[in-house]
Amino acid sequence: TGTDPAGYGGSAITGGPYHYCYNPETGTGVASPPGSQGRLGWIAQLDMGVTYKPAFAAGKLALRFDVFNITNEQTATNIYPFSQLPDNTTNPLWDQVVAYQAPRSGRVTLSYDF
Repeated sequence: TGTDPAGYGGSAITGGPYHYCYNPETGTGVASPPGSQGRLGWIAQLDMGVTYKPAFAAGKLALRFDVFNITNEQTATNIYPFSQLPDNTTNPLWDQVVAYQAPRSGRVTLSYDF
C-alpha cells in the first residue's frame, strides 16, 4: 500500500489509475502509473467498400461488398498486464501479446428499399 502519487483517489470497486509493483530487493511497492512500462504501436487499417445498384431496379436494389483490413495487418492490440503472481514471483504471462488486430475479412450485403 501507499499514497496515491497522482492524487486521483481510486477505489476498490472501480480500481485505481495507478498500481504498485513489488520490488523484491527493497520489499516495498513502487508506484507505476499507466503507460510507464511502455506502449503498444500504432494500428493502421485500410478498409474498402463498393456498392452496385442495377438500373433495372430503379435504385431500390443494392449489392454491397466490403473488405476490412485489406493489407491484413496483425498488430498487437493488448498485452497481459499483470507482472506478478500472488506470491510476489514474476508472472510468466506478463507482457505477452493476448490480442491482435482482426484479420482480413469481407461482408456481402444485398438490400432492397420498398
